[in-house]
Amino acid sequence: MSRLIVKIRDCYLDWSTVVDAPVTNGMTLAEFRSYYLAEYGPDSEVHFEESIKLADANGASDDYNWRTANRAGPKETFLNEDELYRVYCLGADLDAETVQQKLREQEEEANRHRSVATPLSDQPTNDEIDAACNAIAYGCTLSDVEAILGKGDVIKRKRRPDVIVRWYFEEKHVECHFGKSDGPLQGVIVNANYKSKAK
Repeated sequence: MSRLIVKIRDCYLDWSTVVDAPVTNGMTLAEFRSYYLAEYGPDSEVHFEESIKLADANGASDDYNWRTANRAGPKETFLNEDELYRVYCLGADLDAETVQQKLREQEEEANRHRSVATPLSDQPTNDEIDAACNAIAYGCTLSDVEAILGKGDVIKRKRRPDVIVRWYFEEKHVECHFGKSDGPLQGVIVNANYKSKAK
């Protein structure tokens, strides 16, 4: 899951779990249906109807908790439901004092959870890989992450500014998403390394 439908009051938004934020402004149901079918193709209509029912009932088409954890505000700060509605559905800006408060809270949260991870050995265990990935904080740069995990395989995407970096270990595969090559970390995914099992 990387996209879901979110409903805030009378508006529907396309939400990305990669960036933890809406990728559209709020729309009426009719506007959103037109957008969705154009974006995902006519074959998506059955999925659309099921997703809208869930969004109407639960506020989202999936169990992803956008209300308590998102990075939809200025400089990837958290926005509560009322702020999301004001910014994405009404098109209003947050006042400067609110923005400054959110930036202070974000900095305090980062400092509270900041931990120094030691670089991985040449043959790290699964537990060491998991601990290193848990120690990587959102907002780290690529060089910060490479200081812990080592040099990764950088994948730049056509027509998109974001960068994906992958590390392959004996049993694990780690993937980090960055806003751009020198941008902050936006997400970490750890999976089993199926390539090593196929050998």
